[in-house]
Amino acid sequence: MNGPAAGVGAQASLVQVGVHAAAELARAEVSVAGINAGVGFNLNTGASAGVDGVSANFLGFGFSVGPTMAVRTPVADVSCCIT
Repeated sequence: MNGPAAGVGAQASLVQVGVHAAAELARAEVSVAGINAGVGFNLNTGASAGVDGVSANFLGFGFSVGPTMAVRTPVADVSCCIT
């Protein structure tokens, strides 16, 4: 279980570009057989694209497509690595 957290960041390289802002009130996670699930309240916003796939979030809603596939909402998310 994680407590309140916030942060901003940006990255640019030959293989990845992205910007993000994160704001979480609380978070708990569990992993079983390569599937990760989390619950907590967040308003994460950002985007990235590169050789590891594409990811986008807006006010907690988002997705990732690539070696890691994910679906996110402001209160729950699920992801799995397909490589």
